[in-house]
Amino acid sequence: MKRKPTLDALTLYRDHWITNISPAIKHRSYDAAEEAIIADRFASFITSTPDCFERSHLAGHLTGSAIVVSDDFKEVLLTLHAKLGMWLQLGGHADGHHLIHEVAAAEVREESGLTEFEFFDWTGKAPANQHPLPFDLDAHWIPANPKDAGHWHYDVRYIVVARRGQEIAITHESHDLKWFPLDEARKVTRERSMHRQFDKVEFFGRTTTGTNRTNGTKGFQT
Repeated sequence: MKRKPTLDALTLYRDHWITNISPAIKHRSYDAAEEAIIADRFASFITSTPDCFERSHLAGHLTGSAIVVSDDFKEVLLTLHAKLGMWLQLGGHADGHHLIHEVAAAEVREESGLTEFEFFDWTGKAPANQHPLPFDLDAHWIPANPKDAGHWHYDVRYIVVARRGQEIAITHESHDLKWFPLDEARKVTRERSMHRQFDKVEFFGRTTTGTNRTNGTKGFQT
């Protein structure tokens, strides 16, 4: 079943952030109720329709995104979204593709021009053959536009690590593309879900070592 990898990832996500949460993994804006509500909502949506990956499912669909972090975890790469006018992580529609981490990786390449990056294993113990595990989930409403009615995006989010100094390229989907120190990133958006991502990144930067920031057992190649 095409939905199984995403549902399996959701189970692991719930295990890390909700079921067996340890004080050691709680970032500064951690909210157990918030995490539980969003995980339940994702599970309900994904199991409700085999068309959850399709943009044509007008009520809502899955999207894949990634917050790009520098290899010292002190900066994030954000895009000023052309349609929404907001500073956001990179991402986009699955358009039927059921491996959401691959969707996120493709969007990073297309929307930033980055060629050297890899998924971050924030658990520190994922086996090499396991798909990257999302570090955040968010369902948000997309207002109606001339082409589409209003609908929900169920965004599955990953962390990817990129070497700072690579050339980046702005596309037609963006008004700007810029690296921000985390404190500066917090100033350009008031979105709760963005600040939650920044807080998780900051937490991982403080509590992980180089052994799970780069390759090998430590990360996932794109």
